[in-house]
Amino acid sequence: TNAILNVTSPGQKTVYFLTGHGERNPSDSGGPKGYGSLKEYLEKDNYLVKILNLITEKKVPPDCAVLIVADPQKPLLDDEMKAIETYLKGEGKALFLSDALAKGNLPDLTKKYGIVMGSNIVLDVRHSVQNNPFFFVPDFRFHKITEQLKTENLGLILLTARSVEIAKPERSEYTYQELVASSAGPDSWAESNLKQKPLKFDRGKDIQGPVPIAIAVSLKGQPGKEGEGKSKLVVIGSAGFASNMAARLVANLDFTVNSVNWLAEEKEKISIRPKGKEFDRLLIPTASMSFIFLITVVLVPGVCVAFGGWVWWKRRSL
Repeated sequence: TNAILNVTSPGQKTVYFLTGHGERNPSDSGGPKGYGSLKEYLEKDNYLVKILNLITEKKVPPDCAVLIVADPQKPLLDDEMKAIETYLKGEGKALFLSDALAKGNLPDLTKKYGIVMGSNIVLDVRHSVQNNPFFFVPDFRFHKITEQLKTENLGLILLTARSVEIAKPERSEYTYQELVASSAGPDSWAESNLKQKPLKFDRGKDIQGPVPIAIAVSLKGQPGKEGEGKSKLVVIGSAGFASNMAARLVANLDFTVNSVNWLAEEKEKISIRPKGKEFDRLLIPTASMSFIFLITVVLVPGVCVAFGGWVWWKRRSL
């Protein structure tokens, strides 16, 4: 379907990746932290992918359909921040991604649009992957970006995520919609103190689950228009999930590319993409891992030992 849309669409749109601050590199196809896989799938959706250095270019180019700022490790300069703000004021679209504990100043930029990126790391014990509470499968909220993924019961695996919350009071000129959150209950929270052992929820300091991790923001447009033609943002409190090492897991690429499609006003391209067999991986949830351990390490050997003892006892009694 997307191949047909690519042929019939009126023109190719350009996606720019900001560079110069240690961001994820879309030209890196081999390294685990690179964004080469994401670039590949954006190109399959008929986007032209370019690099943007605002230190030298001074402003976001007029042909930029979506600006991606992916996990900067060093602070953006004031002039760069102003250039992005100017772009967004002119009905620009941007995707911001940042892992927990990132050293850049992206949270300072998102605050200007009523979004608070927490200085924390989200844990979700109940939905953890392979016994790692920092790698977990969050819950989708209903939105155009996530609708098909939620309907098809597909999962998203987040790595070292941080909270992304709507600032209070809400900015009246924007519409906010949560996209992704951790599970509800005592086994999920945003931990602000990683030095304490063991990690535990501290009321008044940490955020109890469900913890929002991704939010879509748009200027309020005409009723029923979903802010068409207006400034839009998607802010995600994780960047590693879209890297080469994790992008092809379950719905990670679909969620990321669908976010770009929503921002670029290409809603007809929002879809679930086929994955090649060479990337199939077995991911076992924590509960299943415990069950497998019980069966293979405890129950089966225990039955064998018991049966062997019974045979030995029977032979001895003859």
